[in-house]
This record gives sequence, structure tokens and C-alpha cells, in this order.
Amino acid sequence: MGLFFQKKKKKKSSKLVYLIRIILTCIMIFLLVLGVLPDSNFSFFFGVFFMVAGIGSIVEGIESYFQKEDKNIYFIDVTMAGVYFFLSFTFLN
Repeated sequence: MGLFFQKKKKKKSSKLVYLIRIILTCIMIFLLVLGVLPDSNFSFFFGVFFMVAGIGSIVEGIESYFQKEDKNIYFIDVTMAGVYFFLSFTFLN
């Protein structure tokens, strides 16, 4: 239970990381909208959506590494990125 409910000493993110998060979130929202439109390639858009989510998770992991947080924190971020990339390749196949 301590794995998912850890107290994080979250430092303030840099402006660049914050900007990257906003851009990735906008791309993900755009892909979700395109994916649910009729006559669209559902699997392609959701595959790219999960790929962008994986990139966002890697950015989170890199940020937590540079903020010198516990190893479990960025290990979880990188593992979730692997899950997102697996889902992405599943949809794109």
C-alpha cells in the first residue's frame, strides 16, 4: 500500500517542464477528440494518444530524478511509460 500512497516532497516544476506538460495535454485532448469522431481511424489516434501519454510519463520520471526524489517514484513513472508504450503498440498494430 505504501507504493502508491507515498508522501512526495514535490518541488516546483521548472517553466520548461510545465510548458511541456501543457503541450502534451493539449495534444492528448486533440487526439481524443479526433479518435471519437465518426469515420476516423480509431486505433491510430488512440495509439498515438498512448504514445504521447508515455512521453509525458517519461518527462515526469526525468523531472523526479533531477529533483532527487526517491528511486521508487521515478521507477513507477518509467514503468507506467512502458505500459503506455505497450498499449500504444497494441493499438497501432
